[in-house]
Amino acid sequence: MENVNKWVKKGAWVLAGIFISAAIGILWVKKSGLIREGEPFAGFMTRALTVFLVYLSVSIFWRGKIVRHWYMLVEILQNFYIEVGDALGKKLSEKITLQIREKMRTACFTLMFLLMIVMDVKSRNQFKAESKFWVVLFGILIFTTGILSWREPLQKRKWKSNFTAIWLLLWSMVCVSDLLVRKSFSYTGYVMLLCVGFSFFIWQNTGETKTIIRTILLGLEWTLPLVAVYCVCFRAKTPGILYNGCFTNRESMALYSLTLFIAFLGNFHEIFGEKKVKTVQTIAFGVGLSLSCYYLYYTKVSGCLLAAFAVAVVWLIFQRKQIKSILQKGRKLIVLLGTSVVLSLGLVVLVNAGSKVLPEKIGYPVSYAKEVEESDTAVEREWEEKKNIWKEYSRECNLIGNKDALKKSGKTKDASNGFLQMMQRYGFFIIIPYVFLLICCVWKIRKEKEFEVVAVIVAFVITMLLQNVEIPFTNGLWLVFYLMIGRFLEKNLEVGS
Repeated sequence: MENVNKWVKKGAWVLAGIFISAAIGILWVKKSGLIREGEPFAGFMTRALTVFLVYLSVSIFWRGKIVRHWYMLVEILQNFYIEVGDALGKKLSEKITLQIREKMRTACFTLMFLLMIVMDVKSRNQFKAESKFWVVLFGILIFTTGILSWREPLQKRKWKSNFTAIWLLLWSMVCVSDLLVRKSFSYTGYVMLLCVGFSFFIWQNTGETKTIIRTILLGLEWTLPLVAVYCVCFRAKTPGILYNGCFTNRESMALYSLTLFIAFLGNFHEIFGEKKVKTVQTIAFGVGLSLSCYYLYYTKVSGCLLAAFAVAVVWLIFQRKQIKSILQKGRKLIVLLGTSVVLSLGLVVLVNAGSKVLPEKIGYPVSYAKEVEESDTAVEREWEEKKNIWKEYSRECNLIGNKDALKKSGKTKDASNGFLQMMQRYGFFIIIPYVFLLICCVWKIRKEKEFEVVAVIVAFVITMLLQNVEIPFTNGLWLVFYLMIGRFLEKNLEVGS
């Protein structure tokens, strides 16, 4: 009797919540004009929403039998992952050794980050017809990293968790929205379910959910020497103009530098925890960290600077746990850090001076056709512009999404906010799984043992609120975040493993 009462109370609360939410939603939709007269699919979507609410209500009285069957979709996906993974993985492992496959996997991640620069130069939000091919290309590369990770026959994983349900719902809704309105970034949902999910599955089978994060970040670190040389030799730094680096705009450079900042801080966290100090690595990581700070500072993107500060605080908190290990290294560590600081400062001075002079002396200063050059005064106008953009995006939200970002004065302008960007692209209701996904990620970091995981989540959430990070496959932070959260899909996976 007690269980029946408990079920009835729970059902009553859920049912009340559904109808209250529906009532508020209908009133808000009418006042805000989310459904406009003559809008394609408007009547259909209204009826579909009504049917969905009825389905939820009935399913409560059926003791959730229908709702529980969502896991059948996971079973179908896992069967697909096993069939394809075992067939391709076995053939590849017979021909290529594990050591070479690991290097190829890192090279794939490096290629992805370099492709993002190429995509940005072609203008990241104006690909039109060819944008879908970029998304598919990234899907193929991510799928390839999964195949290269294969070691032995795959086994099904326990993905029956709230996080998996939210993740599955989010990308399924993206697929549906893509069918209703063809996006400039088409096929993102399919790539996430079939390619990214496939790689998640293999990494969990091989026990690499911890090491794969460092492999991804290592792939990013490999791009820095190329970017630094290219910027010094061909991308002039003009006084009074905020620096775009190798990208067409300072925001993309800031997101790239922020992700590098996280990667190199993670390297120092690992060095401080080891028994022996590695001389060359410590100096190299110090140089990399200083360059990422240099590029990040000269972009002057407020959201990324705030995220970097938060990540630095997180890093200091993590160092408290290994203070003994740091103290044991004593003088040698201090000397190495001092050497690294001196070399880093010297290199930053050379890079700064070289980027002002070398492009002109070499005779090939590179500028892009769609480059956005902003003066120092742009920082002062930034917040006012963001507020205006947020208002415009709030007014234009609808139920089924849009093909592109909004246009302002004939130019495409992104939302500078992840929530608004997702609603603009995929429709109003995408915000429900999206918010729950972020809440779950933030909740998971309470007991997380890996610095990189906490740092990426913190940085992503902050930049998501203030910058254009939520554009598929266009920046390193977006890619690292969505490849990293696969560790949360498995229900009984120990946090930090």
